[in-house]
Amino acid sequence: MIERLDESTGSILAYQVVGQLTEEDYQQLTDDVQNIVQEEGEVRLLMHLPELPTTELRTIDDRLRFAREHVGNIHKVALIGDQRLVDWGASIYDSTLGIDVKHFTDEQQNEAWEWLKSEEEE
Repeated sequence: MIERLDESTGSILAYQVVGQLTEEDYQQLTDDVQNIVQEEGEVRLLMHLPELPTTELRTIDDRLRFAREHVGNIHKVALIGDQRLVDWGASIYDSTLGIDVKHFTDEQQNEAWEWLKSEEEE
């Protein structure tokens, strides 16, 4: 399940991701990103992952299509969670898609917001 957080503002979309991600979850994310890109020109994502989510098999294609369609519009992605796999996933997306992705722990949520709001890239 994906839940859009009330803290979303301007070009920053924030979500909490828990449990299994469905096709409808990816459609919501895609629609939200497209709307923000039309309004703001780019999007910055914050994904809070308190546990490593699972996904329906049919959504894997949706994830790949989402990445291909929006790679040029996603400026930064902050992944919040304590799992080593989140950190590993961040490095994969950063190197293969060219999106600036950074991992933060739960205790670093404020730093994640500051990083997303900043104009500098790492």
